[in-house]
Amino acid sequence: MKASERSLLRFMEGNDKNFIIPVYQRNYDWGITQCKQLLNDIKNISKNNTKSYFLGSIVSIDLERDKIIIIDGQQRLTTISLLLLAMYNLLSSGKQKADLKKEQIKDEYLINKYSSDETKKIRLKPIKKDEKAFCSLFKNDNIEEEDSRIYVNYNFFKKELLKLEDLDPFFDSIKKLMIVDIELKKEEDDPQLIFESLNATGLNLSEADKIRNFILMKEAKDKQEEYYTNYWQEIEKNTHDKTSEFIRDFLSYKTRNIPNQKNVYVAFKDFLIKISDEEDFDKESFLQELKQFSIYYNFTLEPNKFNQSQEIVSLLKELQILKITVFNPALLELFDDHKKKIISKEELKKIIKTIISYVIRRAICNFPTSALSKIFLTLIRDVKDRNDFSNEKYVDILKYVLTKDQKKFPKDETLKEEFLKRDIYEMNIKHYLFNKLENYENQEKVDIEEGLNNKKYQIEHIMPQTLTDTWKKELGENWEEIHSKYKNTLGNLTLTAYNQKIRNFPFKSKKEKGFKESRFYLNSDLKDIEIFDEQVIKTRLEKLTNRAIKVWSYPKTDYSPIIEESQENFYTLEEDESDFTNKKIISFNIFEVKKEVDTWIDFYIESIKFLLNYDYGYLQKFKEIGMEKFINNNKAEFRNIGKISIKEKQEIYIEKKLSTMSKLLNLRKMIEITDFELSAFKFSIQND
Repeated sequence: MKASERSLLRFMEGNDKNFIIPVYQRNYDWGITQCKQLLNDIKNISKNNTKSYFLGSIVSIDLERDKIIIIDGQQRLTTISLLLLAMYNLLSSGKQKADLKKEQIKDEYLINKYSSDETKKIRLKPIKKDEKAFCSLFKNDNIEEEDSRIYVNYNFFKKELLKLEDLDPFFDSIKKLMIVDIELKKEEDDPQLIFESLNATGLNLSEADKIRNFILMKEAKDKQEEYYTNYWQEIEKNTHDKTSEFIRDFLSYKTRNIPNQKNVYVAFKDFLIKISDEEDFDKESFLQELKQFSIYYNFTLEPNKFNQSQEIVSLLKELQILKITVFNPALLELFDDHKKKIISKEELKKIIKTIISYVIRRAICNFPTSALSKIFLTLIRDVKDRNDFSNEKYVDILKYVLTKDQKKFPKDETLKEEFLKRDIYEMNIKHYLFNKLENYENQEKVDIEEGLNNKKYQIEHIMPQTLTDTWKKELGENWEEIHSKYKNTLGNLTLTAYNQKIRNFPFKSKKEKGFKESRFYLNSDLKDIEIFDEQVIKTRLEKLTNRAIKVWSYPKTDYSPIIEESQENFYTLEEDESDFTNKKIISFNIFEVKKEVDTWIDFYIESIKFLLNYDYGYLQKFKEIGMEKFINNNKAEFRNIGKISIKEKQEIYIEKKLSTMSKLLNLRKMIEITDFELSAFKFSIQND
């Protein structure tokens, strides 16, 4: 590697010189903001009589004679070339004046004047998407298209340069632009490592940009072109500029681990290096797989592209509305299983419906959404890892896993209890909820969501948010309690197109002016009511809750797991009546964690450690249910101290001197207020 300080124009000049932007680089993406800043900086050089101005570094490698590959710095190099081209064309057209010769700009910095090869005539070779636009400016500088940053920035420079009285001082300032020219040696330097070190400090590259570079950079030029055109370009097109997000979901599916959004590139690099060591690894086959999964990802962005079933398309649109992106890794696998005919179209539909019901029921019960990412991450694996798994049992096992394992799928009775107190009006998915409740089993569907979004319809409080004296009288002496309890619940909410007209009118007026003539199902029970009181709210709430239970149904499954002989000595914390005193524990299995242990205290500590690493907020909940005498931040509370180190948190202390049954009882109490089921905590004891 050789690094030297030199002027930018000196770097650009020379005979038969071509600057190649390789296909693995991102598109030219400087906007007007960056161009305006560059223009102002150049103007200030002359204004302030600055001797030089540092523009940054340009990293290149000379692969062939005067064929220079730009590893880093393409944005600056392309922008300066556009600026110089705008100057040349203004001087050629006579719209601007200067003493400098326009041919100097063109021949020394923009073209290879004596080249007989037309493909090498223009010095700068952007990537394919930008090259066409850049070359066209040499033939016609009056292009007004705005679908390319090349055109937009060129036209911006022309407009701004026309405002200058003379281009000579401006060109003199360009001469003072300095760079650090970092020239790599083909046989000695690794372009990928150089690129990574340059971009480790926060240059504006997406994770997908870095991944593309990593995949393509070390390939021969012909292979780069092939891989980029046949695979990467298609992947970017399928993922609609969400390529980083797609790869994160793909990696989550492949590794069963969710990379941090800022570390997708590192995770991908580690993954690809690992699988590259496998004997049957083939890079092109891998890119084919990545491209196929990008097609699946496109179904999540554009459900209509999934032309297998209109019902599935509608369900995918619901997933979009609900923004359940944490389900994407599992959904990618489901699409792949469908393509491989492991599951049918009908089975795919049933699975997605089950997932939507699961998410909605948990939302009504106000369960934390933070648990969903880990639940969905391993869901399909949990299904396929069953010792009696078969394709025919796919859907039934999935329903079983969601309802019987550690996933907490709220049952009908739980849902009824929650609807009595759930504030539906403040939920961010209320438009979706009302759309589904209104249209369930209706022959003529009404797009309630669109109507609510464009204010054609409104969600109406039947009992208004601010009570008048008339309303207080109709509600009775407990009006304040009734209003506080039911104001935002489902029983007091409906749909109307007359919200502004009926406002907080008495119920009879609301009925006559809005509900009586309404065609909405949600208003059908209001037409014959004379007084809207607590009993009516409760009756209506029960009716709509029963409807919700049908819309987002609890899954039914006949699946029952087969217990192998080797598992007979395994127990779970559900075994609350079993006495394990004097029994020796030999191993445990907590969700993903499998370990051999010698003592019950090890199981006790590891279980608590697992819970607090999952959600440190559980500690406060443990204290609220009276567990502070067993687990605390203050070790002075205990006689026989056990220490638990929680990642990125302070140490937690527990009381170790407890009987086996007390330890298990404490664990049951703690787990019951978390996102996990008791059945998720398994242990094996030594046979007598």
